[in-house]
Amino acid sequence: MNIVSLKGPAEAVTMTSLELVDFINSQRKPGESELRHDNFMAKVPKVLGEEHALNFKDMLTVTIGNGATRQSPIYRFPKREACLMAMSYSYEIQAKVFDHMTALEQQLQNVALPQAVASQVGGIVKAVVHKELAAMIPELIQAELSKNQTSLRHGETAGQIWKRHGLPPLKNASRMLSGWLVKRGAYTDGHAEVGGVKSKMFDPDMADKAMREGVAELCWRYVAERQGQMLIEFSQPSLKPVPGEAIPLDMGRRLRKQRASNRGKDAA
Repeated sequence: MNIVSLKGPAEAVTMTSLELVDFINSQRKPGESELRHDNFMAKVPKVLGEEHALNFKDMLTVTIGNGATRQSPIYRFPKREACLMAMSYSYEIQAKVFDHMTALEQQLQNVALPQAVASQVGGIVKAVVHKELAAMIPELIQAELSKNQTSLRHGETAGQIWKRHGLPPLKNASRMLSGWLVKRGAYTDGHAEVGGVKSKMFDPDMADKAMREGVAELCWRYVAERQGQMLIEFSQPSLKPVPGEAIPLDMGRRLRKQRASNRGKDAA
């Protein structure tokens, strides 16, 4: 006789009213009348209370012949309520129901999956978790950026900015440029590893603005000093910066063109 059902998220041990009636009848003494299920059902609200009893109502599909079925009302009791109903008939039956359901709870806790099945389940769970995380990460990043009202774009290192503005390669030049850009607020608080070296990342737009507003001139003066010139000579009025105005982004190209022109004149 199967008197136990597993139901619910915690897989709790339960007994239906049909199972409990069968169990009570199996314990009846000689001469005692058999308990009918309909009489048991009528007693449940009296023992548990009408409102509380409603929490355990259920329906069972019953075969009635020729393959036909019908829905029959039943109760499905957890351990406490099953024991209360059993106790309403006798303390002895209540004790047996309690012991039996306790033993089944312990069996349920000790159930272990075979190793092969456990490994397959573990692999499936990991795959699902990884897939879900992969789908969630972009959304989480975007949500965080939206919360902070931050726009995401690719940054540049000081070395990349130096090269993009046509400045000649010089040792430690990017370090000098990095310091100037940080002072002008172009630093994004991000870092990147370039050749195993950790480098600051700068906002390209803010870096270009800083270059126009004086950093480009500082860079070219630094280049001139490193190349043995104390100052860059602006021999053409068009190349002389106007005080208070931004330095053009193509100043480096114009200076190189001017120096080449000067070298041509000296050679002549």
